[in-house]
Amino acid sequence: MRFLSTHISCLCRLLLLLLPALVVVSACDKDSAAGAEGEPEYNTYLQITLHTGSMVPATRGPQGGENGDGNLTAIERECAVYNATILLYKDANGINGNDGTPISYSFYAPTLTKVGTGSSAYYQTDVLHSFVPIAPATYHVLVIVNAGDLSDVLTGKTLGEVRDYTALAPYQQTDADDPTTAGRFVMTSANDATLAVTGAGGMDNIKQVDVRVERMAARIDFSPGVSYKTSGYYGGEYLDKDHTPIQVGGNPVPCYDYAVVSEATGVVNGDHFYLTHVQPLNLWQGGTYLTKRVCDINWISAENILKAHLNYLGDEGKNSLNEATDYVISPDFLTRTTTHYTAGTKQAVKPSSELGTETGLIDGTDTKLKYYILTYARENTFPALSNPASFATGLQIDGYYKKDETDVYSKKSYVYYIRHADPNNSNSNSLAMKYGIVRNNVYRVSIERVTSLGVIMIEAQDWITVELPDIQM
Repeated sequence: MRFLSTHISCLCRLLLLLLPALVVVSACDKDSAAGAEGEPEYNTYLQITLHTGSMVPATRGPQGGENGDGNLTAIERECAVYNATILLYKDANGINGNDGTPISYSFYAPTLTKVGTGSSAYYQTDVLHSFVPIAPATYHVLVIVNAGDLSDVLTGKTLGEVRDYTALAPYQQTDADDPTTAGRFVMTSANDATLAVTGAGGMDNIKQVDVRVERMAARIDFSPGVSYKTSGYYGGEYLDKDHTPIQVGGNPVPCYDYAVVSEATGVVNGDHFYLTHVQPLNLWQGGTYLTKRVCDINWISAENILKAHLNYLGDEGKNSLNEATDYVISPDFLTRTTTHYTAGTKQAVKPSSELGTETGLIDGTDTKLKYYILTYARENTFPALSNPASFATGLQIDGYYKKDETDVYSKKSYVYYIRHADPNNSNSNSLAMKYGIVRNNVYRVSIERVTSLGVIMIEAQDWITVELPDIQM
């Protein structure tokens, strides 16, 4: 696909990756004193174990479907667990049950203990005791991590109210200009799970329940494209303040220098582009649903019809072309305006020595591209054919263009809107989920080359299948 602009062409890569996490809820029933009718009261004990690690990714560009382009090992601060709220409710259809189903019981774990290291590490609560006897039944389990004590807030609510509950702070960040200071990421259930509370049990009758959780926030990584230069590859070269040709107000501005490649011949033409800043655009600032919701039909303007087709905690579907076949629905999907959007911090590019300090290598021994975290973003989706300039989260790339054998540096800015599902680089904006930000995804953009003078062209390229190492915790 092509975006028309002036004086430059950049070829960028976009990669969607999922950060995995797993919660295991263990419970045991225990007899206490007999009730008023002589029946035993069943005091229930719960213990949560949260596992983090990596899965084997198969990275291939912005693929549609639930697994996108594979999985990336999470950074420890992205998967650290500090507290958890556990909700129990009864409905034959589980998380997709009736709006009016009440939340029956809730637990709060104020602290968790980290156990082990590497991919086998996990976080574990103390044993949680329900002082209110829980009647024997099969309960569905919903877990909310790092949101503080929501047990009083959500107990007595209905399932519909919990599903529609929005969180305004999916993470905390101590320095607004430094995304590496972000932590305490809110995570919620990624799948429906059940807990069977049966008759008199004791410690020899512990119930095991596996619940996967996923971060409500997404992450955007950026690479100036520096690795090693091979045939047909023209990544930028970092120029520090002692070597940069860019001066602003008499002050040197570090940058990345790109030798411009002729679009016609594929060889350098003597022009240069100097990348100085990158800025996130259209970051959604409204709430995020606690539970992910997927609509299994094309968007419909009538909200009541749309709601009838929602699948809570559902998987994103795709067709034979790997294009998305449905939509992830975020708040104000149909009614949004530009009111709740903001631009992120305009960031000077990082020197090559600081690339990959947290994110690591994305594709192993191939191009060895190194990224840095540009920002974390809230879920942001909208119907096809919406104006991406108004709603799509993107990046503004700022720098200076110099024609061959001149001393004139022309300031240039170019915008790229991040694609969630566009595996075939379509020119159509009618694709479901072509643009968008979805929870628990990592969007990675890199500049591969700068070509010609008048067009900015951004494509998703194929990636080899690789394995990323487990995070050491």
